[in-house]
Amino acid sequence: MTFKRLAPYAIASIVVILLIVKFMSAPNKSSISSTNDSFTGEYKIKGMSIQQFDSLGEKIHEIKAQESIALNESLIIQQPIVSTRVNNSSWTLTAEKAVTKNQFQSLELNNQVEIQQTKTSLPLIMKTDSLIYSSQNNLISSSAEVSIIDGTFQLKGTGFKLDLKNQSYEILSQVEGQEQ
Repeated sequence: MTFKRLAPYAIASIVVILLIVKFMSAPNKSSISSTNDSFTGEYKIKGMSIQQFDSLGEKIHEIKAQESIALNESLIIQQPIVSTRVNNSSWTLTAEKAVTKNQFQSLELNNQVEIQQTKTSLPLIMKTDSLIYSSQNNLISSSAEVSIIDGTFQLKGTGFKLDLKNQSYEILSQVEGQEQ
């Protein structure tokens, strides 16, 4: 009678010991990374909000989206809204799609990209097809065509650089402009 009661426990113990031995002798593997430590697989994330902070605890930016896809070592973000604040100036970047690079140190935004300096008396709105936002350097750059509304001025050109720290921008070529 006692043997029948102890048999399931003995079998379970042997199975656990065999699993531990097998696990300890198996090569080091992870279910979400390969042997070169890169993220593999595709994961969809619904209702995403990410805040990034610098080494002093100051918020660098916040990225919000309804949906994103984690793929390899990057994150593909659908309809992102990026909010950042640099030197008491607030900026909002929107696009159809964004891809993270270098562990969120830079963000490549594509398709119907818009940059707005918010909470200012004179609007600054930039529209382009693609750009790269470097949160580390507080720089935004693009080689694509751009249209800019800066207060009462409308500008167009090809390529631009926007320095968020100094609140200055430069259109790189084919510059046209008019006052509204």
